[in-house]
Amino acid sequence: MRDEQLKILEMVAQGKITPEEGANLLNALGKEEQPPGDARWLHVRVSEPDTGKVRVDLRIPARWAGKLLKWANKFGAEADLNAVHEVISSQEPGKVMEIDTEDGNRVEIWMEG
Repeated sequence: MRDEQLKILEMVAQGKITPEEGANLLNALGKEEQPPGDARWLHVRVSEPDTGKVRVDLRIPARWAGKLLKWANKFGAEADLNAVHEVISSQEPGKVMEIDTEDGNRVEIWMEG
């Protein structure tokens, strides 16, 4: 348990604040720790648009997504990875991007819970 949480509980135990005030403070601390969105996964799918055949289908923990983008950037990825990183950092569920590549594949990236 974090120091801030322990201090709040001690204040309640000592009667310095009411249990209701303590609960409000603990809830406020909990909200600070939570990411802004609730998406936990980055989903990447590479498919052939004509046939629908899926070549790659990955689910990556959202907390690893930033590291993945840094890795992809080393290989000269064609997409605007800064914009993608901003969307992923928000952890809001939904489509991040969809690209049709020169070799005829479709790359779809989205965040999901």
